[in-house]
Amino acid sequence: MQLSVPTGGPWAPAPVLTLNSTYASSNTTFGKLQFSDAEFAVICLLLLRGPQTPGELKARSGRLHTFSDTHEVAATLMRLMEREDGPFVARLTRATGRQDSEYTHLFSGAPAGTAISTD
Repeated sequence: MQLSVPTGGPWAPAPVLTLNSTYASSNTTFGKLQFSDAEFAVICLLLLRGPQTPGELKARSGRLHTFSDTHEVAATLMRLMEREDGPFVARLTRATGRQDSEYTHLFSGAPAGTAISTD
């Protein structure tokens, strides 16, 4: 990044950050990671809110992507677990009393102290 600092008195504008053309992020022209809208919504929610069930993801994703049902969410989670450049998501072992398993992101590695389901 290049920092452009204008000169002047105390009323000069604050420093402005400009990005050069090598800036890389997901879903941009320069990014290596490309996700569908559904995948992007799931990843954002898992990063923001932590491990969640498919039903919780469907209920909380309305502003990012509209899922028709929990089966569509589950299919998206499976794609994120089976991608060649991934996996980006893991299914956690179902907790006692829970109907569904929770899923978590793997961007910071496998979660410590939790069991990942292999089935």
